[in-house]
Amino acid sequence: PFNRIIEFVMKLHSFIVFFSFVVLGFAEMAQQSGRNVISQGAESARNTAGWQDTGRASSDSRISFTLYLKQQNQDKLEQLLYQISDPNSPQYGQHMTAEEVNALTNPTQEDQQAVMQWVQSSLHGVDVNNQGASIAVSGAKVSEVELMFDTHVHSYQHSSLPQHPLLAKNPISIPDSLAGKIQTITGLTNFPGSIHGGPVRGRPIIRH
Repeated sequence: PFNRIIEFVMKLHSFIVFFSFVVLGFAEMAQQSGRNVISQGAESARNTAGWQDTGRASSDSRISFTLYLKQQNQDKLEQLLYQISDPNSPQYGQHMTAEEVNALTNPTQEDQQAVMQWVQSSLHGVDVNNQGASIAVSGAKVSEVELMFDTHVHSYQHSSLPQHPLLAKNPISIPDSLAGKIQTITGLTNFPGSIHGGPVRGRPIIRH
């Protein structure tokens, strides 16, 4: 009988351990659900860039970043570029103004409002500069940025540079509802002098 009791206790222990892993797995999935990773963290580029991780940033520290919204009508803009550059096209040499380009490519009002609402509900006491195609945020608390992007912010240092940037060590993510509205984010994962995580942007020749 004693051996059977021992056997029963061991089986029960194994079941409890297995059940705990299952519960933790579902909890992790639930935590990650509804999020869309938009950029890998600074850790992915740290070793090649020569930066050293000096630890978790203070929750009261301030950080700035820029959200670049998804532009529209990129196919139409490309077609216009070809027409403007083609000597056989009636549109040849008729360069667009900056206002015309912005009117064609700027994100929709719906996308701008959705992203602005997310920024305003996630951050407090910050300076926000909405340029239509981009939203620059200055002076955001690290604690709120970490919650906003589901990441951890660390401080980094380089032996040959004076800066000590605060960057997201882990991948940064945004709500699934904004996945098709935000193109990229700078200032959270890119080291000084690096274009890691930055957008590649171009404009046609513009007349003033």
